[in-house]
Amino acid sequence: MSILIFYVMSFNRGWMCRSCGLATFRRRANRTLLGGWWGVAALGIPVVLLIDRIRLRKVLRLAPPQPTPGVAAELPAPLDPGQPVLLRPGAIVAGAVLALILLIVALGVWAADAPVE
Repeated sequence: MSILIFYVMSFNRGWMCRSCGLATFRRRANRTLLGGWWGVAALGIPVVLLIDRIRLRKVLRLAPPQPTPGVAAELPAPLDPGQPVLLRPGAIVAGAVLALILLIVALGVWAADAPVE
């Protein structure tokens, strides 16, 4: 997550089932898309999200969670993955920021091509 000039990178390490890993990915991607645009580090957001998406492939290869007899889990049930990333508020903010950038670039190109009187 970017904060003006500084940025914060954090990691989630540990044993997770497929549902918990997917829920964690979606929550963190949404947070990045919501708050990561407000600083210099915003240029790296697409790279970070792409790397996270590549890492998610390992999680998605896991079998659905099943209780293991004799093993006490930290959570009573797996986390709910919720909505896909593109249906969360972060994707709307990211789309709006991208549209604004494209608009500014288009206006700059249009203004540069306009005849000077």
